[in-house]
Amino acid sequence: MILNEVLVDPFAGDPKFVELHNTSTRKFLSIAGWSLATRASEGGEVIQIRPFGEEGMLLDPQGYLALSVDPLRLQFSYPQSANGNFLEVVSLPSMPIAGGAILLVSPEQKVVEALNYREDWHHPLLRSSKGVSLERIAPNAPIGLESSWHSASSTSGHATPGKLNSTFLGAHLSDELIQVTPKVFDPEGSWGPDFCTISYQLDQGGWVGSFTMYSANGREVLVLGQNQLLGTSGTYSWTGTDAAGRRVLPGNYVLVVQLFDLTGRVKVIKKMVVVATKL
Repeated sequence: MILNEVLVDPFAGDPKFVELHNTSTRKFLSIAGWSLATRASEGGEVIQIRPFGEEGMLLDPQGYLALSVDPLRLQFSYPQSANGNFLEVVSLPSMPIAGGAILLVSPEQKVVEALNYREDWHHPLLRSSKGVSLERIAPNAPIGLESSWHSASSTSGHATPGKLNSTFLGAHLSDELIQVTPKVFDPEGSWGPDFCTISYQLDQGGWVGSFTMYSANGREVLVLGQNQLLGTSGTYSWTGTDAAGRRVLPGNYVLVVQLFDLTGRVKVIKKMVVVATKL
C-alpha cells in the first residue's frame, strides 16, 4: 500500500484528504491496524498517529481509498470523483499548507512510506493551489522526489479522491497524442453518435493545452478548453455547436490542439472532423 494523492489546501469548508493505493494486481489488502502520522521535526519522532480501518475492511487489488473527515463534502466538491472509494476518519494528522510530512504506518508500527511535501511542488502556472491535490504520477515513482508528484489536472476538477489519478502514467501510450472518435458524426443522431469525443494521451503530466474547433475557412467556431492544465489522459466532446450554442452547418471542421510545457516544448496538432447530415 502506498500514499498516492494528498489535498492539504482545500477550499473553505472542505476537508483535507489522503489517498491510499493497493499496488497489488491480485491481493486484497486488509487495512485494519494501519495508521497515518507525521513527525515532530524532519527526521524526528513519529507523532499524531491516526489509526484508520477496522477488522475485516479490505482494499481491492489496484484499489484506491481516500481518507477524510467528511467524505460526503469531498464528493460534493469533486463530483467527477463521486463514485470513488472513501472512508470517513475521526481525524487526520497535521498537514500544513506550506509543507510537512505524511507517514503511512503499518500494523507493526513501521513507517512504510514518508512523504515530505512542499507547496511549491504544484504546477507553477497555477494561480492558486487552493483546492488542488498533489497526485503521484506512478506507483513506483520515488515518493520523496518533486518530479514524482504533479498537480491534479483542471479537466479532472483538480483532484481525484478515491480513484485513478489524472496524471497517472500508464504502461502503454497510443501512437497518437490526440484522437477523434468518430471522425464523422451527425448532430441530429440520424445514424450513429450525435457527438464526437476528443481524447488526449500524453507522455507526462504538466502539459498545458488549448482545444479549439475551426471551420474549413479558418473561422473560430468553439473553444473546448483554453490553457488547461492537463493530466496524462483526458477527453473533451463536441456536439456540433458553436460558441452561441447554435448548430453548425454540415461540412469539414478542424480541431487545433496547442500544447506546451515549462521546458519550452510546443506541439500543435490538427485533426479533421466532419459534421454530416441526414440525406
